[in-house]
Amino acid sequence: MRIKMIFLMIGVNLLLLNFLTLVSFADEIDDLIPAIIACESGGRADAVSPKGAIGLMGISPIVFKEWEENTYNYLGASSEEKLDKREYDRIIHFEHEIDILYDKDWNKNIGEWYLRRLKDHYGCKTIEEILCAYNWGIGNLKKYRLKSAPQETKSYIQKVLKLYKARVN
Repeated sequence: MRIKMIFLMIGVNLLLLNFLTLVSFADEIDDLIPAIIACESGGRADAVSPKGAIGLMGISPIVFKEWEENTYNYLGASSEEKLDKREYDRIIHFEHEIDILYDKDWNKNIGEWYLRRLKDHYGCKTIEEILCAYNWGIGNLKKYRLKSAPQETKSYIQKVLKLYKARVN
C-alpha cells in the first residue's frame, strides 16, 4: 500500500510539473513576441524582408498559406456557428489575401499561432529550436538540426534571446 501511495504521489507530482512546464512555456512564447517583432521588423507593420517575409513578425507567404489552410480546415462547413458573424465575415473577407499580413493584429496573431505550432505540431522542444525553425524554416531544422544552422540564424537566435531576457528580467 505504501509503495502504491508513493507511486501515486510521484505521478501527481509529474502531472503537476508537466502542467507548470506547459504554462511556463506558453508564457515564454508570449514574452518572445516583442523580441521577435523588434528583430523581424523593428516594429514596422509595413516591413518586407529581402526574402519576402511581411509585417511585424516577418510572416513568410509559406507560413501564411499554412495558417490559411489550417484555419479553414478547422472552421469546416459550419464555420458560421463556430465564430460570431462579424469575425466570420472578417476571415472570409480576407480569404487568399496575403495583404492581411500588413495588418499588425493579424500579423501578430498569425505569428503567435506559428510559434505555438512549431512547438505543438512540429515538436520543437526549446526556445532555441522554435526560433531556429521560425527563422531558418522547420524543414531545415528537422533535416540539419540546430547545430548546423547558418551563422545568420544563430545570430538571430542570440539577438532575440538577448531582447527576450532583457524583457523578462
